[in-house]
Amino acid sequence: MNPEIITEEELLEDTGFNTRAPLKRWLDRNGISYRTGAAGRICGVSVKEYCGIADPEEQKDSESLEFL
Repeated sequence: MNPEIITEEELLEDTGFNTRAPLKRWLDRNGISYRTGAAGRICGVSVKEYCGIADPEEQKDSESLEFL
């Protein structure tokens, strides 16, 4: 596991949501980018971005994530 990536389970626990749909809406409203995996599972949320300490310009040029 990458310590700089937050899992869907961690996000659900931290935000208090029980399901994925309201969590996705909350992430969208707060401008937090994420990737979706199989069956719409949320993955690839940066700890720095989630905590509000990431530089948005730094995120633009970052390498894309690939899921196998």
